Amino acid sequence: MSSKKLTTLTKQHTGLTPANLIKDIKILEAKRMLSNQDVSIKEVAYSLGFDQPTYFTKYFKKETQLTPKEFQHSIL
Repeated sequence: MSSKKLTTLTKQHTGLTPANLIKDIKILEAKRMLSNQDVSIKEVAYSLGFDQPTYFTKYFKKETQLTPKEFQHSIL
């Protein structure tokens, strides 16, 4: 399947591009993992495929307007 066909089908069924769909799923999974207070931010970052926890923090904050630590504190 070509990338153009994949993008067309993904947009048709979800309203999102494949990249945005993956981003949304990563953020959702990050939130789920961060809600478990026993898991460190570093562990979450590595398990989601980020090479550096600092990049994960920037990525998470860009999408949610909260750092991972702020998010954890907000759900207490």
